[in-house]
Amino acid sequence: MNEPLLALADHDEALVRARHEALHPPFASTYEEASETLAALAARKRELDSLRVPLDERAASLDQEASAARDRSAVIAAKLTAATGAARELTAMEAERTHLAERASALEDEQLEVLEQLEPLEDADAALREQARAAMAARDAAASRVDEERAAATAEVARLEGERPGLTAALDAGLLARYEQAARHTGGVGAARLVDGRCGGCRVTVPAAIADHLLHGEDGLVEVCDECGRLLVR
Repeated sequence: MNEPLLALADHDEALVRARHEALHPPFASTYEEASETLAALAARKRELDSLRVPLDERAASLDQEASAARDRSAVIAAKLTAATGAARELTAMEAERTHLAERASALEDEQLEVLEQLEPLEDADAALREQARAAMAARDAAASRVDEERAAATAEVARLEGERPGLTAALDAGLLARYEQAARHTGGVGAARLVDGRCGGCRVTVPAAIADHLLHGEDGLVEVCDECGRLLVR
C-alpha cells in the first residue's frame, strides 16, 4: 500500500468536493426553486391583473359618475326648494333632478355588478400576494444559506490547498508527476485504491493480471487503470 499516494488522493478528493460546493452550494437549488416560484406567481399576477384592473378602474369611474350625478341632483333640489320662478322652469329643473337621481341609481347598480365580478378576483389577488410573500421569505432565507455554504466551502478550499504541498512533498518526484498528469485527466484525483478487483475511482473492473499483480506484488507497487487512467494501489 502506498500511503503517501493514497493520502494525497483522499486529500484531493476532499478538495474537489469543496471546490464544487463553493461553486454549487447545496442550497442553491432551493434558492432557484423559490425564484422560479416567484416568477410563476408574477406571471399569474399579470394574468389576473389583466382581468382585475379594468374592472377596478370601471368601478372607480362609475363611483365618480354616480357621485357627480348625485351632487348635481342635490344642487338642483336645493334650487327648487328656494325657487320662485316660472312653473315651466321649475318643471324642467324637477325633470333634470329626477333624471340625475335615476342616472345615479343606475350607475350605482352597475357599479355593484362590477364589484361583484371584482370580489373573487380581489380574493385571488390577495392569495397571490400572500404566496409571493412566503416565496420571497423562502428565497431570501435560501440566499442567506447559500452565502454561508459558499463562504464555508471557500474557507475549506483555502485550508486544503494550504495543506497540499506537505502531502506532495512526501512523494517521489517521478511518482508525483505521474499522479498530477492523471489528476488533470480525471477531474482532480489521480490515484485510487483497488477494491474487490475494481478501480476505486471509476468503479470499473480492472484486468485480472493487473489486480493480481497489485495484490501479490511488493509494497508500494503502482499500476494504471486502463479505463480512467488513475494510478492504482492496493
